[in-house]
Amino acid sequence: MNHTELRVGWIGTGRMGFALAQRLGRAGVDVAAWNRTRAKAEPLTEFGVTVVDNPRDLADRDVVFHDGLDVGRPRPGPRPAAGRP
Repeated sequence: MNHTELRVGWIGTGRMGFALAQRLGRAGVDVAAWNRTRAKAEPLTEFGVTVVDNPRDLADRDVVFHDGLDVGRPRPGPRPAAGRP
């Protein structure tokens, strides 16, 4: 399989996710992307990226990357060892 046959899914099109999905689309890779705010992903269509309405629409992709899933706010500084407050 060469890179143009690979079907990539992308979740999260913030600053980094947008740039990476854009680069893949420009290279001819079949990319479908989802973002919580669809309008932020729409400009990717100029580069051949398909924007989907639901992350489940990416289930048939060969590989799915995610960038920036909102799993909580990052905490600054080192984290305590497991089991310690």
